[in-house]
Amino acid sequence: MIYQYKSKNGVIERLKTSPVFEWNYYSKAKIKNNQGGTSSSKTYSILQVIFIRLVEKKRIATVVGQDIPNLKKGALRDFEDRILTDNPWMNEFIESKNRTERTFRFKNGSVLEFTSFKDAQDAKNGKRDILFLNEADGIQWEVVRQLILKSEEVFIDYNPTSEFWSHEHIMPRPDAITFYSNFTHNPFIRETIKEEILSLKEMDIESWNVYGLGKTGSIHELCIERPPIIVDIMPRFLKNRAYGMDFGYRANPTVLIECGLLNEKDVFLDEQFYLHRMKTDDMHFAMKAILPDPRAKVYGDPADPRAMDDLKTRGWNMIPALKGADSVSYGLQLINQYNLYITETSYNLLNERKRYRYKIDKKTGKVTNEPVKAFDHGWDAVRYWGSENLKPIRKIKSTWRGASA
Repeated sequence: MIYQYKSKNGVIERLKTSPVFEWNYYSKAKIKNNQGGTSSSKTYSILQVIFIRLVEKKRIATVVGQDIPNLKKGALRDFEDRILTDNPWMNEFIESKNRTERTFRFKNGSVLEFTSFKDAQDAKNGKRDILFLNEADGIQWEVVRQLILKSEEVFIDYNPTSEFWSHEHIMPRPDAITFYSNFTHNPFIRETIKEEILSLKEMDIESWNVYGLGKTGSIHELCIERPPIIVDIMPRFLKNRAYGMDFGYRANPTVLIECGLLNEKDVFLDEQFYLHRMKTDDMHFAMKAILPDPRAKVYGDPADPRAMDDLKTRGWNMIPALKGADSVSYGLQLINQYNLYITETSYNLLNERKRYRYKIDKKTGKVTNEPVKAFDHGWDAVRYWGSENLKPIRKIKSTWRGASA
């Protein structure tokens, strides 16, 4: 389906859409529940639908996330930096934008706002015509219940890592419909993203079912066990302050994470960049813009000695991290002994933590001690730093040479 609009200068503009858009646009159900795999176009398509709803009639629409950082890096970025940028004609309908309040006012009086609610009492305030619960599995049910009560039309999207309130309270409702989508429903998916998703099929069947096919998963042990504490900025004074760096190119990103230790048990982390298709020169200039001191220690991926050597010749203090599968086990056990404080702008690192899991044995269905080699790029960078800068608080079960330290 192509949504068409005749601009002021007479040009016919066309909105490129996916099947997910059509399902949500034409559905008469009050609640459109979108369960899907990664990159299935759920969020993007729902935002397109909401935009057209707001243009068609004066309405108020509220996009709700679990917190503001997730909205800024997710739905808000999709709307402002992708949808409006890819379709400049859409801006003709918008009268004003308030970036501080994350609000868009339309010329016909419609309003689109992006926000979060701390609890059910907070959610009781205000009414809206359209509600979009983005990455809904991160939002509390009591908050959701209050918001739905005061909304005429509701859109929900999420990756189905396990059953949650949507399966219990939304799917059985007679006024709700559930759409199932995956990356094959997105005709505009980038080839590198498609390759990464397809690779899950060979790595881990559970991750493939959830993130590849959009099927409901079950709760399994996360590699990073403790929920992190979100902070605004890194403290000024930290011990062992340095960087962890994981290399990638097409399907996998190149990642730089700033790391530091505040005291004996508190680790602070800040994502510096998380980018695809970075050549050595790109890494060099990105690091030059970020790192205040070229002598700062950067613990790099030992699997790519060429990149390490290239950066070292450009003046960076690159230090190879530990090698071997057992170093992964040791590093993860070590990190899990500490309290983790992560900056709110570290969106990819936070997002990976919810997806980085141990493999499931195909025969027994039990959780193994081997991590799935996916959604681990930022945490590999943290592990490179941690294995050299953190000491075990308690004994670690490992055959690594330094495990009994």
